[in-house]
Amino acid sequence: MSASTLCRPMSGHRPLRRGDDARAKNAPPVNLQRSSVGAPPNNRLRRQEQHMIRPLPVLIVFAALFSAPGAAQEQPQGFAFAWKEAVAAAAEGGGVREVAGDDRHALGLLAALDENEIAAAQQAVSKQVTGDVLAYAQLMLKAHGENLSKTRALGPPSDDADVAELKDQGRKELATLNALSGPAYAKAYIDAMVKGHTDALTLIDQQMMPAAQHPAVEKHLTQTRAHVADHLARAKQIAATD
Repeated sequence: MSASTLCRPMSGHRPLRRGDDARAKNAPPVNLQRSSVGAPPNNRLRRQEQHMIRPLPVLIVFAALFSAPGAAQEQPQGFAFAWKEAVAAAAEGGGVREVAGDDRHALGLLAALDENEIAAAQQAVSKQVTGDVLAYAQLMLKAHGENLSKTRALGPPSDDADVAELKDQGRKELATLNALSGPAYAKAYIDAMVKGHTDALTLIDQQMMPAAQHPAVEKHLTQTRAHVADHLARAKQIAATD
């Protein structure tokens, strides 16, 4: 293309005149976005916008990693440390879902215990127990219901043969209690709670704790054991007043 061609005014446009530069500086900015009646934006601009948008998810991930507690001070150790900190923070706040094997077995046994206690408490309430026995049954509903939710939040409990046997044992004991009513039922229910929580402590100590591998599962079992011991002490106290 010749120099004369470059300097030639385009068809339909007047040549530049004196004062055009000043007017151009004061002109409003050109809106490159699509208007209701205009042409679509330039393809090059569209590709640039797409390249600017694509990295955003990556930037968000890095922001989350390096905003983890303590990550700002440990950044010299690199991405691996920040990733570890972020995963630890997520596990602390949102539960642990990667448990397997022996941990699942321990969680399965614990979930079965919780379910048995909940079913017995529901039966006691339906039998219209009163006083301390009713208060105890309501405590069992609340405490074991909350513990069951925490147990399931740690990971999928196992449903192996030992777990199935524990559930079956609970159903049989419930059927025995169901044949009673009135004061006889109330006494039998509390006696069953003394035996059940005593057996639960033994099960936690001899089977669940040795099977636990994940720190979160061990922590949950330790906390559960303390609650079970309190429930046992309370059941013994009620049984002694009858």
